[in-house]
Amino acid sequence: MTPICLNTAELEPVALDHSKIRSLFLTGSQRLEDLDVDWLCLHALAAQSLDDVATLLRMVMEGVGATACVLCQVGHTRGESLFEIQINCPKELERLIKSRKLADDAVMVACEQRVLGFEWSDLERVIDMNDRRRETLALYAAYGLHNGYTVPLSIPGETRGLCSFGYSSADSLTFQRRSIMQITAPVLFETARRVQGLWREHRMPHGLSHRQAECVTLVAQGLSDAQIAGRMGIGIPTVHEYLEVAKKRYGAKKRVDLVVKAIRSGDVHWNKIAE
Repeated sequence: MTPICLNTAELEPVALDHSKIRSLFLTGSQRLEDLDVDWLCLHALAAQSLDDVATLLRMVMEGVGATACVLCQVGHTRGESLFEIQINCPKELERLIKSRKLADDAVMVACEQRVLGFEWSDLERVIDMNDRRRETLALYAAYGLHNGYTVPLSIPGETRGLCSFGYSSADSLTFQRRSIMQITAPVLFETARRVQGLWREHRMPHGLSHRQAECVTLVAQGLSDAQIAGRMGIGIPTVHEYLEVAKKRYGAKKRVDLVVKAIRSGDVHWNKIAE
């Protein structure tokens, strides 16, 4: 069995030659033990464009027997993506999905609540379903995607990403195939972020001091600067200074943006806000 190790720091990148590229699977089967993870990591390191990532994604899609797939990181507004790779996705379905509010999409809602991948046919158990969310799955089925598997992908403080594989049959997913998708999706997601310039190796850590985090927490509770100063026993100018430093660390322009990013990064916790 091929050792499953994603420590790419120990690997030297190799040339990604599209004309000579071989299968991602050692035997062409869909067994987890035949997934060549080292080979995947080597070629992920060599990727220089989204086209290179798409080549690897197509191999995964074909290896797990999927009909279509998409790898993306969504943007801040409806229909926007920081990057997106789609393979065999019906154009009309793509247009309809982008014209809808993502918050109503059953798959996107599940991505906000899950870390591990999930099967679309299992969404009734994974999240609270309503008619609007069921309509999303019915829309997929109408375009030939009767089941699928989605791996949620996210970076603290940034918009969510995902990797979805669609199937024409409701009975196509096996444990082996789900495992392969769960392993390969994060590698391809990080590779796409790198080639798009979204992966900053030397990004400044957000970490706030204890007092700064306390100040942001009180902002989240709805307190004014004067109330925060009284609660913390410091001057109003010091409160303002703490918040300005925090906003610069997160690249936040407004206090609401600061609170959201601090929560997503883990510097501020919900249980503290609710006290």
